[in-house]
Amino acid sequence: GYSRPRYSPQVLGVRIQNGRHPLMELCARTFVPNSTECGGDKGRVKVITGPNSSGKSIYLKQVAKAVNNATAQSLVLIDEFGKGTNTVDGLALLAAVLRHWLARGPTCPHIFVATNFLSLVQLQLLPQGPLVQYL
Repeated sequence: GYSRPRYSPQVLGVRIQNGRHPLMELCARTFVPNSTECGGDKGRVKVITGPNSSGKSIYLKQVAKAVNNATAQSLVLIDEFGKGTNTVDGLALLAAVLRHWLARGPTCPHIFVATNFLSLVQLQLLPQGPLVQYL
């Protein structure tokens, strides 16, 4: 019942309808499919917050593609950036990396970030605008 990803020149970004993670479906009693859109008026940077075991990493993995060089057509997945560093340093590094890509404006890569650094949102460390959405 799975379908492989398809490239469509009409879609500027990433669109997944009822995305599933095959291994999680085998291991979990219940799995809720997740749809996602990135690009256009849906923003290019997705910051996913939530407690441990809430599904942030699985959400990223079901969307994942390999990335060598981030371009406007790239999909960048960041899972628990700064884990193992102290909170202030990890938060500062994460904000700096995201601000670097956001400075590119419309040529910013498509980015999904799963983090426990809720301070990224609370302290408004990212510029506000159409490129960033909080999930």
